[in-house]
Amino acid sequence: IMMMLGGVAPEALLVLFIVTVSSVLCVCSLAMAVSVWSMRAREAVTRAYLVLFVLLGLPLLIASFQYGLGQTTLYQLVTPVNEQIMLANPFVTIWYVIAMTSGSARGAGFQVLWELVRNQGVVTIVCAVWATLAVRRVHLRQRTKAARRRWRLSQWLRPPVGQNAMLWKEIFAEPAAARLGWIGRITLTLIVLGVLAPTVYMFYWSQTGYSPYRPAASEYLMFATVMSTILACGAILLIASRAAGSIVSERERDCWVSLLSTPLQAGEIIWAKIAGSVWSMRGAVVLLLVIWGLGVLLDPGFLVAVPFMLGTFLVLAFYAAAVGVRFSLGAKSSLKAMGATLAVLLFFGGLYYLCACVPVFIATDPRNDEVPILSAAPCIPFLLFAPGGLYCEPPTRDHGVIVAAYVFGVFGYLFAAGMLTASSIGRFDAATGRTRPRDGFPQSGWDGRPLAEAPATPTTSGRDNSGGMEPGGTP
Repeated sequence: IMMMLGGVAPEALLVLFIVTVSSVLCVCSLAMAVSVWSMRAREAVTRAYLVLFVLLGLPLLIASFQYGLGQTTLYQLVTPVNEQIMLANPFVTIWYVIAMTSGSARGAGFQVLWELVRNQGVVTIVCAVWATLAVRRVHLRQRTKAARRRWRLSQWLRPPVGQNAMLWKEIFAEPAAARLGWIGRITLTLIVLGVLAPTVYMFYWSQTGYSPYRPAASEYLMFATVMSTILACGAILLIASRAAGSIVSERERDCWVSLLSTPLQAGEIIWAKIAGSVWSMRGAVVLLLVIWGLGVLLDPGFLVAVPFMLGTFLVLAFYAAAVGVRFSLGAKSSLKAMGATLAVLLFFGGLYYLCACVPVFIATDPRNDEVPILSAAPCIPFLLFAPGGLYCEPPTRDHGVIVAAYVFGVFGYLFAAGMLTASSIGRFDAATGRTRPRDGFPQSGWDGRPLAEAPATPTTSGRDNSGGMEPGGTP
């Protein structure tokens, strides 16, 4: 297709090839190093995604607000390190190369490319050597490590098991089995700081700064909407990742057979897995409420948009958990379930718009805005951004179309989540090999009483011609 439109420059193909190969090697070595310190595949994948999210997103966020630090010692320490980390970002490098490879700036553009290769090469070598030297030592330590009792505050706050044993397990017992370790705790701490620091800065600036074009409160509300959208998208991906390994991990830990032997119904197990996956991101909900709460302090009218934003996040979290549990039910390993879940979630959640819709819109009439807006209804970032964006921006002629796309997308995902949950419950026995009594099969014992009331050891003095027991005999 590109050859029909004029072709592609050989330099562009070379740049993309070098960036791709270097990034693949860097990510593989980084993920391998994380995997060495992980007990299970689900923990390794989650930690690797968290580390990559921090390395790709946090430097860009710091660069956006580093000028607010002024010429301080912190600024002089943070800026050089942040710039080197940004030079290892493939997306930033491609943008620099595209912007600088024209005319006399071509040499500077390729200089940025070689800096990417240098920085990623350092990370690749360090992670590969680190993993190689530690793999045997860590493995032996994990095999010989005795179990330690962990004292947590949540242990004192746990309610009794009650009638919903599976739900209690997923909410109170499962997080302890999926610990993120020190790598995950460091990355989560950096993410929280990366969210709260600019939020507090924008809230402070909105009270002290002045903009001649729009109120200061509107600036923070728009920032809060964008920040909450990014945070919610990351939380939804983590929910999908946890749900994709929720059932497969039971098999990998040899707990699945004992779970199937319980009288729990399929619906109880599936709903508990979905609820546990959504509950695992309660920390993200707290951060979202903090961001939105500061916006309500500046503009009480923003409280109208908060329930819609929170409701949209819960619906999409329910959908992500339902997709993950559905793939986890039939997958043979956690990696396959996670790969299929993330592929479906990313494609239908937004990549379809870039792959199929954007080229078509370029060739159509640019004055027709209704079709592009309506086609964005399944886009997850659009749905998360729409309530806050509609409140912040003044009414226009496209507001009605945006509201229609938002309503259609939210209810569409809610319907899809319900159908996926029903499919998981209906296919549970067939996918797991769990047997149930057939309809019409006699539910009574040899003496005519129900099986639950029949004696454990029937008495007989012999057998009839049909092979059945003769009542009234001796044991």
